[in-house]
Amino acid sequence: MLDLKEEFNAFRDECVDLAILINTFDRLFGDAQAKSALGRIAPQFSNDLNRWMIELYILKSYRLLDREVGFGRKNLSAKYLGSRLEDAKLLTSEIQRLLSKLDEYRQLIHAARNRLVAHADLEQIVLKVGLGEHSEKQALDFRKNLQDFCDAVGRAIGVGPTEFINISPGDVSDLLHHLKYSTRHSG
Repeated sequence: MLDLKEEFNAFRDECVDLAILINTFDRLFGDAQAKSALGRIAPQFSNDLNRWMIELYILKSYRLLDREVGFGRKNLSAKYLGSRLEDAKLLTSEIQRLLSKLDEYRQLIHAARNRLVAHADLEQIVLKVGLGEHSEKQALDFRKNLQDFCDAVGRAIGVGPTEFINISPGDVSDLLHHLKYSTRHSG
């Protein structure tokens, strides 16, 4: 069995990766000017990228919220860490509350993950029924609860908190700058 600190640090790295995905998506598609530039230059690519990023968001979020064990293998998930903390007598009421909140979000995206992302459910795809839809507030609450969960676990096991919600989306700013420049100086 791996050390709890190693497992937690690996989990938190996955959370950072999800935060980068979210922040990149927000920069590309949450900003009207950026979305417009992408749409003008490469409309089909822009639509595809939007869909791919949403599917990846659902997949990565669900992985972090998955059950402890699946198909005989341990899952690196919040529930798994909760179980490990309980075994180590480090599970606090705050962590339990946050696990419950995270599980509520898991239920919101469960059908979308199962029917559209992990599997190609015939009826869902043919009928083009939306699944996993939720409000911006619910998505923001999930991000905050995930951050708070990581901070609480980090404190409980002695590695401390690390803020990752506002992590930089990398070189997406450079991409957007060049897209905006090229649309101003073309044809």
